[in-house]
Amino acid sequence: MKTLKIQSLSSYYGAHTVLDNLNLELHNNDILCLLGASGCGKTTLLKVIAGLQPMTQGSILFNQEDVSQLAVEQRNIGLIFQDYALFPHLSVRDNIGFGLHEKSAVEKQKIIEKMTALVQLNGLLERYPHELSGGQQQRVAIARALACEPKLLLLDEPFSNIDSQVRYAMMTEIKEILKQQNIPAIFVTHSKEEAFVFADQLAIMEKGKIVQIGEASALYRQPINPFVAEFLGGTNYLACHINEQNQLVSILGEHEFTQTMTLSNGNQAPKMTALRWLLRPQHIQLHIDLAGSARILGRQFLGQLYQYRIQIGESVLLVQSVEEYEVGLAVRLSFQCKQPVLFESAE
Repeated sequence: MKTLKIQSLSSYYGAHTVLDNLNLELHNNDILCLLGASGCGKTTLLKVIAGLQPMTQGSILFNQEDVSQLAVEQRNIGLIFQDYALFPHLSVRDNIGFGLHEKSAVEKQKIIEKMTALVQLNGLLERYPHELSGGQQQRVAIARALACEPKLLLLDEPFSNIDSQVRYAMMTEIKEILKQQNIPAIFVTHSKEEAFVFADQLAIMEKGKIVQIGEASALYRQPINPFVAEFLGGTNYLACHINEQNQLVSILGEHEFTQTMTLSNGNQAPKMTALRWLLRPQHIQLHIDLAGSARILGRQFLGQLYQYRIQIGESVLLVQSVEEYEVGLAVRLSFQCKQPVLFESAE
């Protein structure tokens, strides 16, 4: 069953279009990440789904029920903000139970105890938010949101205030909780690393539109355009064309591929036409070769590997390797790529 279905959704600020005829579906207990640059409409979309901001046109359906005109409190959506929005004058216990006014005292206590165990806050119920670490405050926010058994959980930059040392462990733990509770979620972030760890699917947004949606690995390997490619990782673009022998010709030589070569939009790549070939830095290999036509211009240490700037012809490529090479060395380049990602020429 589709948990959430958004159709032809638009939202304006005056004459400015923030969301532009947007369509989106979220299934079962999937976690979807909205990823994009500042101002692309990510947070606005969350607010519209929650009912915190009006929409200009379109519809929002939860389990086939149109909730477009319902008030915030009638949509049964859990919200977690960047600053967690905990009530500073309430204890952890009262923060978690804040939305349980209609429950009896016994029912309320059972739910609080269940949520406390779920997010591992035992022994902290009588503390106040200022007495907690950032990670503990986040757990309280999660427990409060889940206590009301929401149909959907919305999270806006939920991990930005967590120390990097514990952030990814926390993300894995919260993802497991959402899966265990069978609650779908949509979260907003600027970090592709967070998106890769936490989300089942990514929706890349640009200027109020969803440019591409799918599993992270699929979007990374087959971006629909250069914007998506560059947003998800390092890129190199090689000028190329397909010759009459169906070989891909570039500064790296002539290469044959087993499958029919297509453009990123799915159309068959035309022969003898200027194209651009996307190669990620880790897909290019360096080989020390005194007679090589490429040269190392610079080196940057990234922790587990090095990133090199390589001059080859008139192009400068980024190449990653675990090996340490000296700047100035002559090298030969090869690549590891089962099927090329090709875009039309920018010219």
